[in-house]
Amino acid sequence: MRNRRLCLLVPAVVGLIAIAGCAPSEPTPTPTITPTTAEVPSEDTYDRGSAPTEAPPAGDTFGFDEAARYDNGVLVQIDSVEAGTATETMTGAEGTGGEIVTVTVELINEGTDTVDLADWAVHAYYGDADVGAVMVRDEAGTVGDSFDGSIGPSQSVTADFAFAAPAAEIERVSVLVDPRDDVNEPVLFVGAADS
Repeated sequence: MRNRRLCLLVPAVVGLIAIAGCAPSEPTPTPTITPTTAEVPSEDTYDRGSAPTEAPPAGDTFGFDEAARYDNGVLVQIDSVEAGTATETMTGAEGTGGEIVTVTVELINEGTDTVDLADWAVHAYYGDADVGAVMVRDEAGTVGDSFDGSIGPSQSVTADFAFAAPAAEIERVSVLVDPRDDVNEPVLFVGAADS
């Protein structure tokens, strides 16, 4: 057996030498790798305030008068969606002439474990075409861009978010609440904003 492997190996080595001898005498250029300046976004660079560029994901959809419950016991509900006008301290609604919707989201922890809210995100869409709405920022702090901290068992937290949305398009507003984890899917609430 040992001699047979050696016999097969010798012709292969001789063949490689013969092929190498037929190679052109000029050196072949070494390929260069041009570094790219584009970076892959990390979880740390996620911008909660950017408008969604895709339609809301397919999945569980609820009305504004309904609640969604995750397996960990967190209940998500929309307390209100109201049309309004941006204040002087708000930015982000310039594209809609200052027209906005303010969304109040409540999370209730009916589970037994504390839930970290640092990565949770809220997005909004408006109109029949589900146009991604820009989140409105407020220097005065009347609306936020995220939930703070964590929520313990039997606790609740409420947060207000504002989104640029033209008044003519708010008969259909979709609010996406996304825990942004590997376990829970985003939930979508759809309805008309109150004028």
